[in-house]
Amino acid sequence: MFSPDSRLSRTLSAVFDIIVIGILWFVSSLLIVTVCDAATAAYYTMSKVVRHGEGYLLEEYRHSFRVNFRQSVVPAIAFVLVSIVLVFDLVYVWTNRSAGNDMMFIILAGVSVCVLMVSMYFPPFLSRFQKSNMELIKLSAFSAFRFLPVTIVCLLEIGRAH
Repeated sequence: MFSPDSRLSRTLSAVFDIIVIGILWFVSSLLIVTVCDAATAAYYTMSKVVRHGEGYLLEEYRHSFRVNFRQSVVPAIAFVLVSIVLVFDLVYVWTNRSAGNDMMFIILAGVSVCVLMVSMYFPPFLSRFQKSNMELIKLSAFSAFRFLPVTIVCLLEIGRAH
């Protein structure tokens, strides 16, 4: 029961690794510019260490964070800037309501959801594939709509968490 190879020990080890990855992600995401890189490193480490049992947790996280930093900063800044613009537009349209603005609000809300869906799929794809940012964004957009039920559940969980 208490041997290192028992089911209990492996489960507790996996839970501990997940908690440590969550803490690493939180600390790495304190700068809003590194949130995409932190999510990429967390996904990579979760896949490699927890799921496949290869490597060391801190080493793999640091490696992925360092390797993907340059490529993830530009999309992270773009996602943040587009999100800020969309939020300001939504607030402006909502506060100045009229018949024409209602349709504009629906369009802006739809675009905001699409941006959130694409930004949700981008970090896992960055950790798994060696492609340009534009190819990863296209793949993220395709996957967001291809797996729409899963995407909607993830969006609802993100909304529930906030």
